[in-house]
Amino acid sequence: MKNKKVIIIYILIFIFLLCGCNNQHINSTNVESDNKESLKSSDLWDKKVRFLAETYCKQFENPEQLNKEYLLKVCQYYKTLSISNLEYNEELKKYIITIDEVKDIVKNLFGIYDFEYTDSKYYDKYNGLYLFDDYPSLINDNVYTDFDITKIDDTRMQFTVAIKDTTTGVENTQVYILKKDNNTNDYFITSMHLLFL
Repeated sequence: MKNKKVIIIYILIFIFLLCGCNNQHINSTNVESDNKESLKSSDLWDKKVRFLAETYCKQFENPEQLNKEYLLKVCQYYKTLSISNLEYNEELKKYIITIDEVKDIVKNLFGIYDFEYTDSKYYDKYNGLYLFDDYPSLINDNVYTDFDITKIDDTRMQFTVAIKDTTTGVENTQVYILKKDNNTNDYFITSMHLLFL
């Protein structure tokens, strides 16, 4: 009789431990999926949002509202952070971006397929180039934290980032809406709103 009680106690302990191991596995799976979501938001920041945030983009409801000279500035910044970087043309004594590169960057970031800015002081129609005298230097005193992605529906998501200006101490939040491109399954930015705290 005593042996039966001991065996029952061992069985109960074994079942209790087994249940504890299963719960631990479920929790670690959740942590893993949380980490994947966190990686997605930092990837989205690196591939899309930072180029607007770090070039002090103003609020917009539609990318077509953005000043075309500003879009060129974004393209310069994009190139400086890319592997290809800005090319310096010795013959022209200018930094250059080809018209095709600019169109690709604008399409990638904003979903604008027909970007043109040919009346610019930067545009060289003969060579199909945008020309810049100086390498862009952006001194940014902002700290960007709390990246967050919220799914709106099957084709749209919201990306928020908290921003603090370390010089002035002013804090705000930028809210970006991104839409899925049906051709590439990538996302492009459709609007940005600034919320002051």
